Amino acid sequence: MTGCQEHGYRVDFICLHWYGENYNSEAATKSLQSYLTAVHDHYHKPIWLTEFALSNHGKGAPATTAEQQQFILKALPMLEKLPFVERYSWFVFSSNRKGKPENWYLVDSNGQLSELGKTYAATARSVK
Repeated sequence: MTGCQEHGYRVDFICLHWYGENYNSEAATKSLQSYLTAVHDHYHKPIWLTEFALSNHGKGAPATTAEQQQFILKALPMLEKLPFVERYSWFVFSSNRKGKPENWYLVDSNGQLSELGKTYAATARSVK
């Protein structure tokens, strides 16, 4: 950001990724909120959360679909309440991505909403 300022570049928002290693939905949601708030407090710019999910990056068992669903149920309402979060997007959207756990996908290999996708869609509709 200092380099941007030195060159006179305009920064309109900050893009972030977040992956929670704690699969407890309450703890993960608090961790995500703390991270977003800290970045916003530091830069005073709107936030675009362009990827988020529960993941330990292959250091153990992946979060289950149920754990991801519980996280979505807590995280989406929290994201909607943060005035500085302008956009957010789940990671991973489609099951066409090789090597990622099935329980990350919002859309299955047939192009239909997965169980996780159904939870995401229903939660997103309910908090808007």
